[in-house]
Amino acid sequence: AAVRGAALVPMSGPRRPFRRVLDTARSAIPARTPFLSLTKGIGHGSLLRMSAVAVEVLDGHDADRIGVLSGPNIAREILAGQPAATVVAMADEATAADQVTIARSGDVAGFVASVHRGEKLHARIVEAGRTAGFPGSSACARYVG
Repeated sequence: AAVRGAALVPMSGPRRPFRRVLDTARSAIPARTPFLSLTKGIGHGSLLRMSAVAVEVLDGHDADRIGVLSGPNIAREILAGQPAATVVAMADEATAADQVTIARSGDVAGFVASVHRGEKLHARIVEAGRTAGFPGSSACARYVG
């Protein structure tokens, strides 16, 4: 019931109960409400990414509005004022752009990618940050060309 009427449903937590927890909330999530998975990993047994699990569980939901939010962003690095980047990847890039606007703040830069380009963009941001000499795993978005 906590998701009923939400403009966006982000979901984070351990990957093992992901399917079960999302299934309990399924009926409260309208078909056009954007859904973002923040959970890393693949489904035990299914070998599906969590966004693909969400597409299965949210049967009847607009699959183009189901996506992922990814880093590189580490909470302790953001709190220390180090630059970070957030990538929102979903097929509906206009909806993804709306979510990135919400995610941008201070030293956190936001990027939009199609689902297929999201992983490549993530890797490029990490490499750019390391090349620019940033410690840890976060990267400075302004160095990404």
